[in-house]
Amino acid sequence: MHAALMIARSLHDPFWRALELSDCLPYLAKEERRAVLEEARTATRAIPRIGNLSGSAAAEGWEWPGREDRLADVSAQLRALARLIPYWPQESRHEVIDEAVQVGLDLDWPIGDRVLAGLAIYLGRHELLVEAQQIAQVVESEAYRAQALAGLVPLLPQSERATLMAQAIQLLQRNLDYTRMTGSLRQVLPHLADLAATDARPLWSVILHVLAHFQRAELLGAQIALAPVIATIGGREGLVAVEEVMLDVTAWFRHP
Repeated sequence: MHAALMIARSLHDPFWRALELSDCLPYLAKEERRAVLEEARTATRAIPRIGNLSGSAAAEGWEWPGREDRLADVSAQLRALARLIPYWPQESRHEVIDEAVQVGLDLDWPIGDRVLAGLAIYLGRHELLVEAQQIAQVVESEAYRAQALAGLVPLLPQSERATLMAQAIQLLQRNLDYTRMTGSLRQVLPHLADLAATDARPLWSVILHVLAHFQRAELLGAQIALAPVIATIGGREGLVAVEEVMLDVTAWFRHP
């Protein structure tokens, strides 16, 4: 591990130096870990927020909503900071989270909203769900906030999903951006069936409004995810009725 730390410290690019130092963190004793955390945090502050980092952020391969090459460059500082957060001592973790959020807020729209949505999902995947939900609510764009909330739904305990699902679906209804809407709704739909019928029913009318804006192929594909939800709300009779409607619709568009 000493050799790995020496190599990490020798790297000129501050993005890669921060990432390589963060890769060493799981293997360090508590006392040494705090020192390396501070060292990596200092490296993140030397990362330019705009400009080419020799493809470093893009090559690292993180999945952020709407990731593209320019986004990879300008969000490199936030990405490197995010890698440190799960290892930061709980009593001072909020300081690093606040720093990462501020980096996102300082970026131009819509890139800042994209990376903040990505940060929320990333922290959620590392079981920092309270912090992840707080960051999701900071995202100004309702479309990207819906993405963040939808991405967190599968990560929450089943008993806590209803409120987040309702927020995400209502945001989708107000922001009918087809590309983002389909991805976000796909994340939410499989978990609607986990809700009791009394919890799922109020969301159903909103979902129908969103589905009305789907293209035909997407709408038909959504029926697979929707089947358990329809069964929860309408029972077998509901499933049969929807199947009949779908058969009618597909018949209209058959080629001769």
